[in-house]
Amino acid sequence: MYQRRALRSPPLFFELRRRCHVAFPRRNDVRLSTPRSSKLTVRRGTIGILRDGERYLLIKRAAHLPKGGKWCFPGGHVEPGETSRIAIVREVAEELGIQAVPRQRLGAVRTPDGAYILVVWLLYHQATTLRLCQAEVADAKWLTLREIETHPGGLSTNEQVLKLITLSESTDAGKT
Repeated sequence: MYQRRALRSPPLFFELRRRCHVAFPRRNDVRLSTPRSSKLTVRRGTIGILRDGERYLLIKRAAHLPKGGKWCFPGGHVEPGETSRIAIVREVAEELGIQAVPRQRLGAVRTPDGAYILVVWLLYHQATTLRLCQAEVADAKWLTLREIETHPGGLSTNEQVLKLITLSESTDAGKT
C-alpha cells in the first residue's frame, strides 16, 4: 500500500515565519477572509533592496500617491501576467532610472491592512547615479539599517523588510 510522505519545507521558511511574523501565501490563497459579508482581494506587489556597502536605498513617495511623503524601499505593483522578479526590474527602472538584477528572494510581507502581499528581492546593481522619476519618487537616501529603523515617516512594512534583511545577512554570515 502506498503511503503518502509529508512534504518538508526548508528550515529557512520556518525560521523566517517564526522570527519575522511575515506572510507566506499558499499557492491558492487569493482572497483574505473579512467579515462573512465581504471578501478582500489580495493584490501582489514587490519590493527591491538596493545595497551599497552597509547602506540601503530608501525612497520618499511622491505627495500625490497613496501614502505620499512616506519613506520606503523601492517597488510597486505586479502587473497581470508578470512575475514578481520581472516586476521589480521594471519598477526600479521606472522609479530610479537604473538597471538592476534580482539576486535573491528574501521572502514576503503583508501590509497591515492585508490588501497586499509584497515579495522582497535583494537586487544587484552597478549604477552610480539615480535618475528619479519625479511623478513617483520625491527623494532618495542611502541609509544604514540602524538609520532606517529610526528614520521618521517610514511605511509600516519597513520594519518587516528590515527583519528579512537582517535574517538574510545572519544566514549568509553563517555560510562563510
